[in-house]
Amino acid sequence: MRKILYYLLPVSLLLSLAKCASESQLTGGPKDTQPPVLIEAIPAQKSTHFVPQTVNLYFNEYIKLNNVAGELVISPPMETKPEISVRGKRLHINISGPLLPNTTYTLYFGKALADITENNAIPNFKYVFSTGDFVDSLSIGGKVTDALEGSPEENILAMLYRLQANDTLPPDSLPLLRKPTYLSRTGKNGEYHIDNIAQGQYLLFGLKDDNRNYRYDLPSEEIAFADSLINLHYPASGDSMNLAPPGIDLYLFQERDSIQRLQSAKLKEENHILIVYKLPLNAPHLKLLENNDTIVYFYRTNATKDSLDFWFSPVKSDSLSLLITDKSVGVDSLKIKIIPAGKQLGKKLFVSSNLQKNGLRPDTNLILAFNYPVVRFDTSKISLFQDSIPLPYSLRWIDSAKTRLSVSAKIQAGMPYKMIMTAGAFTDIRQKENDSSGFVFKKKTEEDYGSISLQIKHQYHFPKIIQLLNKKGKSIRQKIVQNDTLVSFKLLPAGEYKLRCIIDKNANGHWDPGNYHLHHQAEKVLHFSKTIKVRASWEIQEKWAL
Repeated sequence: MRKILYYLLPVSLLLSLAKCASESQLTGGPKDTQPPVLIEAIPAQKSTHFVPQTVNLYFNEYIKLNNVAGELVISPPMETKPEISVRGKRLHINISGPLLPNTTYTLYFGKALADITENNAIPNFKYVFSTGDFVDSLSIGGKVTDALEGSPEENILAMLYRLQANDTLPPDSLPLLRKPTYLSRTGKNGEYHIDNIAQGQYLLFGLKDDNRNYRYDLPSEEIAFADSLINLHYPASGDSMNLAPPGIDLYLFQERDSIQRLQSAKLKEENHILIVYKLPLNAPHLKLLENNDTIVYFYRTNATKDSLDFWFSPVKSDSLSLLITDKSVGVDSLKIKIIPAGKQLGKKLFVSSNLQKNGLRPDTNLILAFNYPVVRFDTSKISLFQDSIPLPYSLRWIDSAKTRLSVSAKIQAGMPYKMIMTAGAFTDIRQKENDSSGFVFKKKTEEDYGSISLQIKHQYHFPKIIQLLNKKGKSIRQKIVQNDTLVSFKLLPAGEYKLRCIIDKNANGHWDPGNYHLHHQAEKVLHFSKTIKVRASWEIQEKWAL
């Protein structure tokens, strides 16, 4: 009997415990939101007479490293990168040298250090030491923004180059040929801070370092630079107060390549070649080098004039030879492989329009757009109706490639219209025809749109380009003004808009980035302080003192 009770009691006890657990669930307490705290450093923070050795940093909780390769910045850069690892609550840093004499080093960890449970990162954690008698304490800071967009730039290197009296390199060459003396990386808001700097004269340079070698050596890299050299020094009293300017802002841009070059030339789709250049073309002329007069072709430049669309009729060969002549390129001879039409499923001939939500703007005609040049159309298969009444119209090509067709007719605002195109109304360069399609629309009135009236007052003696931006930041309209004036943007669909002003110093009608070698900053860009909300039938009046 005892043996039986011996097995039954634990079972009943387990059932009782299970019942209690179901009635009252245990909780883990409040969520941990605090980052780890450094409780001891060996050698201590801001140690002097530092020699290459192992550093151990002890924290109050278990830690981990996140993207240490991308987050860690060492200022000044070390010849040999330290080995960094985590061992429980300890950060282990092996600095094997060599190190510069009488130099203060700062290891900026960014957001790399975090606790192991909730991933709470220590913001801007750094470890500082000096190989000399004291720790340098001068500092500098500021903000890096995009020169055109005005947006803050994250992960940009802010770099200081110390000028030496016996240096054989000119100061402007230092960012191209040497690693910086001190550096840091911008945060989310574009702000940078470089601490523990020795007194001296410095060149300040910003770099989006694509190849991570701390040098400006790629044409694709974006840069920024201070207009003048920076003097950092202590007061005569020996106080460690920083006499540098309170903040030096930098404006990031990519230098414009002044050398025209062909970037790509390839078959985009059946019977359609796309040719892309680095810079805008002037007045390009394209010619086929084939001795075949039966090949029909059309070409046109895009809106920015830096690419060419080239369409051609079906051919039996597997390649085409083209000759491009333009003032900016001289002459380019190209041989491009193509896929014969019989081996590729081609797109249909599509017809689209400039209608917006089935509405036609009051200041334009109906425009039909095609994905391939049209070589023939049949007006007997194209009909325009007001309600059910046929309406006379005329057609006119508005581009040399015959991909955009303007429809002129007496269209009244507010009345319903329908345009019908039956199958075979249009035939493209490949001898393919459209399927039956149509558009139902009304011509809108000016009351369906809003407008912006902007009173400009300025202090600049250069032309000013006032640009209207959509909510994605794309310029959709612009006007160039010289004096104080009223700028109007009319017939705007309801929505949100922004404004910017380019100070056009060279009066060429567009924004120009800077040039480091010529010591030219990017043209100044001013941004209107608020977003403008446009509503139908409303005129928004604003003042802008530039």
